[in-house]
Amino acid sequence: MWGGMYRVWIAFAVFLVAACAGDRPVQTSGLEFEPWSAESEEYRLRPGDEIELRLTYNPELNDRFVIAPDGTISLPLVGFVQVSGATPRQVQAYLTQLYAKELRRPEVTVIPRVFAPRRIYVGGEVETPGVYDMAGDTGVLQAIVAAGGFRTTAADERVVLIRRTPRNTPMMRLVDVRSIYEEGNLAEDVPLKGLDIVYVPRTGIAEAGVFVEQYIRNLLPFYPSVGYALN
Repeated sequence: MWGGMYRVWIAFAVFLVAACAGDRPVQTSGLEFEPWSAESEEYRLRPGDEIELRLTYNPELNDRFVIAPDGTISLPLVGFVQVSGATPRQVQAYLTQLYAKELRRPEVTVIPRVFAPRRIYVGGEVETPGVYDMAGDTGVLQAIVAAGGFRTTAADERVVLIRRTPRNTPMMRLVDVRSIYEEGNLAEDVPLKGLDIVYVPRTGIAEAGVFVEQYIRNLLPFYPSVGYALN
């Protein structure tokens, strides 16, 4: 495990050197991160979401279900089913298979009805680092404001944004937040997704060790629960 973590630390050190050169987005797939991709993907369910289940030929089973913290819902006839991390269409296909063992015509429809707030991790040189639930459309600047804003030691022109891909691997890019509030460059205010990490490094490449300590030791341990594989 620690050998793999050491490789990640090296990746971050190399990343910070690249950051000083102003190279955005950062592509370090040869180390640990995949190239950044902003392409949209089908929504994946997560704990706190509410979905509606409809069975065309068995309407007595129709109901709404809130996804539990462990990612499951409890359904009549089939019991507990893990749905967190799957798309609605994937859940629909899987439930059709399960209900086929119990019903003659298991035509299932899954409809997302209520979405849980997106959980964002904000760390580094902000006043109140931590985990924030952000509702609606949220960009990097708004997440930093929610965390109390920048400290005077913040490198606000190279804020780190880390996101998991559909394959549960990490990708990373830099965001020039300074250009957002000084120049109105809204193209830099990247819309956030659930479980994104926003990290504000200190000014100066000499702070690479601080970045590794705060990010790797304090934030990364959350990620095995969502399927990140960094080794």
